[in-house]
Amino acid sequence: MTKCLLITITVALAVMAPARAEPEQHASPTPAEGSTDQLNELVVQPALCALAKEESLCRKPIAIYWRLAASASPCLYRSDAEDALHCWRQELNGKLNITIETESNIVFQLRDGETTLAEAVFQVLWEEQQRRRRRNPWQFF
Repeated sequence: MTKCLLITITVALAVMAPARAEPEQHASPTPAEGSTDQLNELVVQPALCALAKEESLCRKPIAIYWRLAASASPCLYRSDAEDALHCWRQELNGKLNITIETESNIVFQLRDGETTLAEAVFQVLWEEQQRRRRRNPWQFF
């Protein structure tokens, strides 16, 4: 009797579960409220700096690329400074090479006046070094 009940429940669950014919297609993300266009792009390469545990400062040359859907006069800002890194006049795209020195993440923003057109993050990560404790093979406790 138990085997019959188990088979019945399994069959009922199989019938109730929806069949998946194709993998789900995700819709493209919609632009956030207040953003001007989803085609604006800001890229930081490399976007990551991995530091050893004893290191405190990341020093690395990076390239920052940007592209806009419509011509603008944007300026590039970083979150840890008030002044613009560089400004362009009536451009659709641009590039800036800089050497970065930081101990924390930096958010780069491409702005035209008060409007943020695009942003990208440069991340700083520390490698966790775990001390490996040697254990004698004859010790059990």
